[in-house]
Order: sequence, then C-alpha cells, then structure tokens
Amino acid sequence: MSVPGAGSEGASDGVLVMAGVGGGLMDVGVVMAGLGGVSWSGILAGADVHTAGPGAVNVVELAGPVDPQMVLARVRLVAGASGRLLVVVVGELRKDPRKGGLHIGLGAPGQHSAAVRYSGLPWEWLTAELAVRPPGSTTVLLDVATEPGAWDAVRAGGLPEAPGVAVLGRVVRHSRESAWRRLRGGNAPMEPAYLLECIRLWRAGGRMPFAELHQRAAAVSGTTEHEQALFVASSAAAASAAPEPAAEPPNEYRPAAAPLSPNGWEHQPPPDLPAEWQPADQYAQPVPAAYGPPGAEPEPGNGAEPRHRPAPPPPAARGPHTEPAEDPHETIMAAARAGRHEEAETLAVSWEEAAERTEGPGSEGALHWVEVRADLARLAGAPARSCELWLRVARGRLERGESEGALEVEGAVDRAHHQWQCLEEGEAARELAPELVLLRRRVPGRQPGAVRLVEERAERLLGGVEQ
Repeated sequence: MSVPGAGSEGASDGVLVMAGVGGGLMDVGVVMAGLGGVSWSGILAGADVHTAGPGAVNVVELAGPVDPQMVLARVRLVAGASGRLLVVVVGELRKDPRKGGLHIGLGAPGQHSAAVRYSGLPWEWLTAELAVRPPGSTTVLLDVATEPGAWDAVRAGGLPEAPGVAVLGRVVRHSRESAWRRLRGGNAPMEPAYLLECIRLWRAGGRMPFAELHQRAAAVSGTTEHEQALFVASSAAAASAAPEPAAEPPNEYRPAAAPLSPNGWEHQPPPDLPAEWQPADQYAQPVPAAYGPPGAEPEPGNGAEPRHRPAPPPPAARGPHTEPAEDPHETIMAAARAGRHEEAETLAVSWEEAAERTEGPGSEGALHWVEVRADLARLAGAPARSCELWLRVARGRLERGESEGALEVEGAVDRAHHQWQCLEEGEAARELAPELVLLRRRVPGRQPGAVRLVEERAERLLGGVEQ
C-alpha cells in the first residue's frame, strides 16, 4: 500500500486504486506509472460541479495484492471518507466456474478462473461496502479484461449494481491463445486503453464530470479487429448525468443500465516491427516458472525446470478440440527446455497424427500441433524448419477459409517471416523465399513495410522477384 500525496488522516475525500495482476490479461503497470503525476484533489473537485474547491484526499494504491481480506479492509478504510470517493480498478474480471459470481482478479501472474473464489475479490464485496455511502458520492472507473465466461456474463446482464454507486468503464474480451502459448507465458497482456485515456486527460489538465470523462475515454478505446469491448455505465451514473442535459454524451456513448455497443474505433499499430521480428536471442528468452499452464504448481527451487514425466499417449479417438485428462504440453515443453528436442518433436508429431485421425487432416486440432512443432523447432535452433512449419500453418488456415486478416493467419505469417530473417543468406533461405513472398503479399499483416522487407531480401537471394 502507498499513500502518495495523501492528506491528513481525516481527509474528506478518498481514492482507491486497485491493480490486480491475476492471470496477466491486462497490463496494469502502465496505469500505475501514469497515475504518479495525477492531482487527485483537482480531479475530484472538477468532477463535482457542486464542490467549491479542492480539499485533502486520502489515496490508497494496491498494486498486485494477493489477499482478498486485506483488500476488503482497504476498501472499508477509504469507504469511510466523508466526502467524494473514486475507486479505480484495472486488471481482470473473472467468473467463478462453480458458483457463477464475478471476481476482480488479484494475486500473482498465473492465477486462473478455477481458483478465483480463493484468490479474487468478489464484485459483491466491493459494491456492498460502497453501497452504504451517501448516494451520488461514489464513482468506480474500471478497465478490465475478461475471458469468455466472464465476458458472456457481463455482456448478457451487465455488472451487478450497487444503489447510489456510479460505475463507468470498459470490459474487453481477452482472446487467450492455446494451452501451448499459455505454457510459454501466454500472449501479450492487453493495453488498458480506456484508463490510459483518462490519465492522459487528467495529466493534460482536464477537469470534468466522470460521465463526460467516460464518453471521451470510450471514444478511443473501443472494439478493434482483434478485440471486443463493451462499455458499462450504471443507472446511478446515468442519473448523476441527468441534471446536466447539455453535458450528456452522444447517443452511442450515453450511459445506460445495460452495456453499450462497441464504438468501432480501430487502433492503429505502431510503425515499428513486431517483437517477434527482433533478433532471435531476444525472442527466445526463457519463460519464468510462474507462467505455467492453468492450474499448474511451480516446481520447487529458483527457476528450476519442471520434473520430467512421460506425456500421456495420444488417445485412439477423442472429440474435436478436447484436451486429454493430463495435458501433454507441459511435458513436451519440459523436454524442449531440457534440450531433449527430438523427444519433444516425437511427442508433438504423435499428437498431430492423433488429431488428423480423429478430426481430419488440416483440422484445427491438427494445425495446433503443427504450431507446437514450429515453436519447438525455434527452441531447437532450427529456424528453417520453424519457418517451413509456420508457412504450413498459414496455408492450412487459409485453405480452411480463414481470412487474410485473421489473427491466427497473420501470426503464422509473421512468425514464418521472423524465422526466415534469422537464416543466413544460404540455400535454406533461398528455398523458402518464393512461398514466403507469395504469402506475405497475400497476408501483409499490420506492420508497415513487411511486404517490402521480405521482397527486398528475396530479391538479393534470388536475383529478382516475380511481380
């Protein structure tokens, strides 16, 4: 806990910032860093037109808390403020698969929904503590990522409301990658674009009612091609904005009891190359032990490799996309990290063959294991083989009817491109160049200059590229 710039113990206003690391769905660090230059007294005064001027503010920051009871105690502490209270929540929202309740993710990276009833803060705990405050004195701003279970619950019924508490913010669906990618550390956490825009406005001197702030932040943090987002605004938030009709946001962002539709804003990618195209020694950093598969316990010791145990044999028959009782990814990754690359490849090939028998050649399940093999080749220091396999994945997905702009298709071509760039300008690079050029032209990706880069190198290798 920290109290930066806090007033006296009897401060009239309060701010609680809760940044839960949880399963690593959201990048909370950028929010905590940005809030360092924020003047809370000015923000709270500017958000309430009935306030004469700024006063003292008691600020409590919780970054990666692990104990729900401790968090509840801090909520009660700031809820005792006699004046206005702002609660900022960034991180993730998870659904208890057994009882169905929504929880704010806490804890260390690697937490997952199956354990959230023990490691998360129930949403009802938060709202129950805030509901006892005077109506209209409390605002919650949130930017949270969800997995499918929690996403469906919020989309269907919104967030449970608390009388007199205004809840404004964004809920964004995080598209988790496969178990294999989770085992390697998962895909990159999402950017808390909604709260980052709030921070930008605050640090630029913007002082406005929270309903207006919500409108502006929503305008630049909505759905993109690879993200689904919805905006929540409780009935209390709508009521607080009602006396000032001129300040109401346009229809597409008007606060309502139910979640609002995505606004269609499209994020523009940065002009540099993706991280995967950086030098191989940067891309292939070892994964911390904390990032195990869902439900996995870290091994004893400091960064020790998981104990080797045989992977379960591929089943004779299984339903499409059904994971075995014992996930083989952990054992395959352990073998690869221990340098037993042939063993890891053999296991992955056996699972690919099993998927082809039960789901069919070119099926989603079979392509998944080709992806695993491509990554194993990278770990084994075989970029040519990795590139070849990623090209196979891209071809397979396109043949299945996936679009050139689909995330998995773009990712396969990007990874093939990266591995090809790791090759010396020899025979292997020349052999792979023609197909990579054709696929890169068809799937240019989201980074400017990708097609030009592959064409220029292919031209050097082949003495010309067919147009």
